[in-house]
Amino acid sequence: MSIFPAEIVAQDEDGPPTPLLTAARTARLISLAQSLLRMPTVNPPGNEAVAAAFLADRLRDVGLEARTVPCGDGRASCVARLRGSSSRTGLILTGHLDVVPTGSIPWRHPPLAGTVDGDRLHGRGSVDMKGAVAAMVDAAITLAEAGDSLRGDLILALTAGEEVDMRGAQSLASGGHLNGASAIIVGEPTGFDLAIAEKGSYRLDIAVHGRAAHASTPHLGANAIGAGADLVQRIEALVPSAIPHPLLGTPTLSVGVIRGGSAANVVPDWCEIEVDARTIRRHEIEGMLDLVRATAEDLAQARGVTFDLTYSGFPPVETAADAAIVIATAAAVRSVARRAPEILGARYATDAAILAPMLGLPFVICGPGDPALAHQRDESVPLGELAQASAVYEAIAREWLA
Repeated sequence: MSIFPAEIVAQDEDGPPTPLLTAARTARLISLAQSLLRMPTVNPPGNEAVAAAFLADRLRDVGLEARTVPCGDGRASCVARLRGSSSRTGLILTGHLDVVPTGSIPWRHPPLAGTVDGDRLHGRGSVDMKGAVAAMVDAAITLAEAGDSLRGDLILALTAGEEVDMRGAQSLASGGHLNGASAIIVGEPTGFDLAIAEKGSYRLDIAVHGRAAHASTPHLGANAIGAGADLVQRIEALVPSAIPHPLLGTPTLSVGVIRGGSAANVVPDWCEIEVDARTIRRHEIEGMLDLVRATAEDLAQARGVTFDLTYSGFPPVETAADAAIVIATAAAVRSVARRAPEILGARYATDAAILAPMLGLPFVICGPGDPALAHQRDESVPLGELAQASAVYEAIAREWLA
């Protein structure tokens, strides 16, 4: 009996199934993924330094130049290079080490145990995205152990903080740790389709300033929560005008948080609102802000309050469909997964939002797992897709660098 689950094979048209990976490599890959899943890197607070150190040690053991790059208390990314001859530019493989909280509802398998059940690996981060990180590391180890001559550097950027503020990607790019590359592969889950564009992601923070009064005489105050609630309703009715993007659709505004007041018997003099804004074109956020400000100014006069608006975030990024890295990645997926990948847009943000503009490089998002399982309870990834991911990343690196 084969030791490989059905998914960890390549089916040749004129022959029997053959393993994508050797038994030893399969065991190493699964062990790497399980080790990462068992490290509590829930963000906040993150605590990625332990995972970063673990990976740096593992990669140094096989000859890569690897180190951790701190970015806060208990926070660090891992950056590693498999050196080539420098006769051509390098390739960045990137994935993040932090995960979102596991939630309050019990999981079928413990979320931080890295349980293998049948042909699936279970745990928080198995899809988003420690499974892909393990596959990238396994591909790099395989190339290092093979001793093949590479013409450019293979660079691993395994980052902290992607789920909240992308601090790890920012520190790696600004610190010069990723210089010398000409393309980026982001391992977020796509089921091996290729996402070549992603929406801009912004957070609008709105502070409402009212006037306190006794609740028995509300006419003497200016109710900040009431004004905030009116603003929320109007924001939800705003539809930013834009021609749809062929891959990303339309821009969106969504209210996610509202808080305020101090006691039920006090007219609230403060309220805070957090709004998620997703954009499809680079300067579109300015138009969204103008819409929200104009709406708030109308309410301010009617309700006797004032509004302050601040925002932060990242613009949309996009790679041309005919870029060399897109073609190379598609070829690797066809070779390993035996199918042609679709070209998609990502409506979420990834570290590409930081790395692509800061480094001036094209990117492709391609990784194992169903993106619908990201951030969900009972997150899991097929073992076969982890094997495919390692083989895909190895194939891309060989094509790009050798």
